[in-house]
Amino acid sequence: SGAMARLRTIVAFWVLGTMMKMCLWRMYRSTDFEVHRNWLAITHSLPLKDWYFEDRNEWTLDYPPFFAYFEWVLSHFAACFDPKMLEVTAFNYASDATVLFQRLSVILTDTLLLVAVVMYCNGMKLKGRLNTSVRNTAENQEILVLALILVFLNPGLMLVDHVHFQYNGFLMGILLLSIAYIRDGNDLVGGILFAVVLNFKHIFLYVAPLYFVYLLRRYCMHVIVSSEDNSDVDSKENNSEVISKLSNEHVPRRCMFMDFIDVGNLIILGLMVVIVFALSFGPFVYVGGIDAVAQIFSRMFPFTGRGLCHAYWAPNIWAIYNIVDKVLEVYLRYIGSDVNAPSSSDSASMTGGFVEDIQHTVLWRITPAHTVALTLIAMSPILWQAWWRPDPRKFATYAGFCTMAAFMCGWHVHEKAILTVTMPLALGLLEIHGHSAKSLDPTQKAWLCPVVSRSYLLMCMAGHASLLPLIYTPFETPVKVFLLIGHILTCVALFMRSWQRKEARNFVPEDIVLGLYGVGLIVLQIFQSFVQPIFLPRLEFLPLLLWSLYTAIGLMTSSVIFWKFS
Repeated sequence: SGAMARLRTIVAFWVLGTMMKMCLWRMYRSTDFEVHRNWLAITHSLPLKDWYFEDRNEWTLDYPPFFAYFEWVLSHFAACFDPKMLEVTAFNYASDATVLFQRLSVILTDTLLLVAVVMYCNGMKLKGRLNTSVRNTAENQEILVLALILVFLNPGLMLVDHVHFQYNGFLMGILLLSIAYIRDGNDLVGGILFAVVLNFKHIFLYVAPLYFVYLLRRYCMHVIVSSEDNSDVDSKENNSEVISKLSNEHVPRRCMFMDFIDVGNLIILGLMVVIVFALSFGPFVYVGGIDAVAQIFSRMFPFTGRGLCHAYWAPNIWAIYNIVDKVLEVYLRYIGSDVNAPSSSDSASMTGGFVEDIQHTVLWRITPAHTVALTLIAMSPILWQAWWRPDPRKFATYAGFCTMAAFMCGWHVHEKAILTVTMPLALGLLEIHGHSAKSLDPTQKAWLCPVVSRSYLLMCMAGHASLLPLIYTPFETPVKVFLLIGHILTCVALFMRSWQRKEARNFVPEDIVLGLYGVGLIVLQIFQSFVQPIFLPRLEFLPLLLWSLYTAIGLMTSSVIFWKFS
């Protein structure tokens, strides 16, 4: 039966994913491994009031309280593997049992990500996708398979969580679970889950403006909307069951007027958010008062000493900005112009691989306030769409582009944050039926839009390739390269299968561009692994600079195309 086939698919992917992750256990571990071991020790060995004040280890606790509680829960299981790992003074401790426990904890908590993807796909199965009411069993099965490959077997996640070491799969599972509930019309549960994940990791502030706008519009307001057949729909009854009955042309395009704010729903939502934050911060207020909360926030937002860019530049506009500044500096010195550099040390730190604050030599100095303003400006088209067109089936796409705006314009962005972009957009991609692409023939039979899927493939190539320099040890180089190439080729095969119409499968100019871009990534990897160490040993930062520039261009291009045709 269809249900048993789906269950077998889900179990098979969980087993496959677990086996792949287990193969990575003995590979390179970053300092994040010691970070999380130290957090296990802090939460297990010290009283609650000391968790955010402990600083004997340089890797202090700097995530919100829910993640601290999560580490506390894990520490009780860790004691069964090796109690010594829970000693605060056991710096850089990594026994075999410690490695086994920490790797295993990431694998098992990743299951939540699989659950979130399945729940999202079940919503598409039951209620249809954008501009199509077709609920074909074979198509639904292919959507599930593609979703699990794009999200659960994401190569970037494999590298960051299961080699480098972090818990992004677990955290993204909570976020995607929130998006899945919103997609199904359960806005209250979706909002509560977002408040929960925000108290696990504050990076999800990136999408807080979207949740505020969307939930205010859809959950907290009575809105009369007008559709193209002149029928009126009250958005208080405008849940997914109603939305799914409307074709793409009949999804509300603009709201005619707002009747009033639903005070009851506004109070309920606000109360639920307050309860979540009270559960998170309340125990610290109880044992340490306001000073404890101030200490938590000082750890979470350490603007002092943190520069515009991370040690390895994330592929965003600031990487390009830095490069332009450096090129202008070299050019001005070459033509004999005076260059008023702040100091030699500041100028050098821009390409020195450190996280300290830097000052540009030629271009204007960028402050956190500038990045916040630019981020909100970049988000404004998405928030405008979410306000005027609060369609739950587009929420994943909105979330992905909000995180993309923050990734491109934010302060001290980590390259690993690209996962908060590619995962929600993977679900958004699956919503976009071939009919909804503005440039395609309305009779197109493809269940996945060729234009958008090609742009997403470029985004994955650029975004996940930008993570390759994180794993810089020679032994892991073949593994990371083959992980990325294997995933790209698998996606290409599945995408082409989804373009059911014969003409859609033919090569087009965009395919040549994708191929050339992929070749460029291979050339960059060869340059980093062989050319630079042998011929340019003093320019250690040059390959990273080129990675940032090249992948930033790919991300920007793919984002524009995806947004235009989605």
